[in-house]
Amino acid sequence: MTDSELLLAIHQNMQTMQTDMAELKTEVGELKADMSGLKMEVNELKADVSELKTEVSELKTDVSELKTNVQNLQSETQMIKTNLKVLESNVKMMSTEIQEIKLETENMSHKVINIEMVLENQTNYNIRLLAENHMSLVEKMDKAVHVSKWEALNEIKMNLLDVRVEKLEKGFQELKTQIA
Repeated sequence: MTDSELLLAIHQNMQTMQTDMAELKTEVGELKADMSGLKMEVNELKADVSELKTEVSELKTDVSELKTNVQNLQSETQMIKTNLKVLESNVKMMSTEIQEIKLETENMSHKVINIEMVLENQTNYNIRLLAENHMSLVEKMDKAVHVSKWEALNEIKMNLLDVRVEKLEKGFQELKTQIA
């Protein structure tokens, strides 16, 4: 080959290479543009990831606060349960004490009724006897001062002994019923 042919071949190769280079430059430019777009998208993704991290951090804080609040509620619930058990125990004790008071009141009521009956029956009877005997004593004072005085006293003593016997019998009956 001659020099001019060689030069022509080199020149053609060079032109082909220049065309290829121009195409490569165009492709590299497009790649740069694509890379720039990718960088922007990566930066956006980084920003989004950063926001997500912040939100996740906030969520963790919120969850931690919720856990603390739940623990506080559980503690308060446990305290309320304990207080309710104590209250139930106190109510049971008070109920028992009220029953005891009712029994004592009932017993006292029976005793008061017995005392009222004794006062009503025996005392009134004794007062009547004393009045009757007093009248007859005034009338028979000169005749039998000594005898009637002793009779009245003996009758009063007998009435008092009757009352005591009745009380003892009632007490004995109450003991029997309590034992049974």
